[in-house]
Amino acid sequence: DEYILLQKNMLDICIFISLLLLALVTSFIWIPIVILTSPVWGITLLAFFLVVRYTRLGGPIKSVIFGIYNWVLYKSERPRSYLWRRFYDFLAWMFPQEEWKTMNYGYAV
Repeated sequence: DEYILLQKNMLDICIFISLLLLALVTSFIWIPIVILTSPVWGITLLAFFLVVRYTRLGGPIKSVIFGIYNWVLYKSERPRSYLWRRFYDFLAWMFPQEEWKTMNYGYAV
């Protein structure tokens, strides 16, 4: 009886670890979906859009967002090279054809 119970527990642990690994591997798909479909996030994003679009706060908020975007993608060194390196690694992972393996991302870094 104890041996069967131990086998059942081991099987449960293996199934749990497998599901946990599956959740971790697919997290880049389901985490954004959960965030964007959450009622709280939906209401918050809608409120933010309305504030930016229809109030005088929209101009300063847009300039801050565009300033951060401009700094990260054009003026910074480490964040820009890190983001481009991750982007090209993502492309090579998404499209495993041989043409993607010889990408030169020295231009972007």
